[in-house]
Amino acid sequence: MIDIAAAYADYLKVAIPALNGYVAGITELEEATSSTKLHTPYAYAITLGEQAGPNPDMTVRITQRVTLTFALVLAVSNKVNPLGIKAVGAQTQLHTLRNAAIMGTLGWQATPDFDPATYKSGRLVQAQNGVLWWQDEFETAFYLTK
Repeated sequence: MIDIAAAYADYLKVAIPALNGYVAGITELEEATSSTKLHTPYAYAITLGEQAGPNPDMTVRITQRVTLTFALVLAVSNKVNPLGIKAVGAQTQLHTLRNAAIMGTLGWQATPDFDPATYKSGRLVQAQNGVLWWQDEFETAFYLTK
């Protein structure tokens, strides 16, 4: 199996030019969520979970369809400027990046062994330290065989 989050991060660096290559993984996400000096916009590609189906062939051979959920977490600046005015366009920038990410991810395959990715859901994670955090989730599937 491949590391789908790493493959997705590499893909996003090219697929979404507006991110200027600012794409990382789960290990950088924890530190970033508590930082007050985060570069934005930034994206984090993470694997959320896997769900294996039953082995339909009750022989020695094992074949299971595994549904894998992965996500893109976007961080967009929503800081107040020196005059006390909120950043104009934070919501617009978030919408633009989300649209590019969703359209770029639909049908994406980490390898030919994976089903084309589909959109699952999206939600606001938090608005803290002058940063809007949004998470979009996607699904794909593959077969695990032994």
